[in-house]
Amino acid sequence: MRMAECTRLTAPVVKQAVNPLIENVGKLHTTGLGAERVRRNLQLETDDVVQWCRARILDGCAEIERTGKNWYVTAGNCRITVNAHSYTIITAHKVKKVRSIPENTSISEINRGLCTVSLPGASFRVPQQRENNPPERGAFCNGL
Repeated sequence: MRMAECTRLTAPVVKQAVNPLIENVGKLHTTGLGAERVRRNLQLETDDVVQWCRARILDGCAEIERTGKNWYVTAGNCRITVNAHSYTIITAHKVKKVRSIPENTSISEINRGLCTVSLPGASFRVPQQRENNPPERGAFCNGL
């Protein structure tokens, strides 16, 4: 038995994936305590915290990621935490810029303390090392 030949080749239709948080941005809400927390942490003077957060989430430059039960939206200098199931805005925090150490950074630059690392709530300088015993690349992060 001869199999039928396909006479028409078509490319599969690929839909661009839309982030579920953006699809459901209309469901975004918060509690009274959540709104106060966001206002306090970000030093906002707005009355409508939900609308303010919605604008940040819909910003084209916002980075949205889901980790576990929460969505984390980083937009500008703030990070908004939203529950992934109920779309409740839980909190928001200011984010400090994190300078990572470039791949081609020399050990002597690390030894001289030219690399400063800052994380939310913490900041430290890479400790000085003895010249005769330089650290391996990445060894200075053991304390985190």
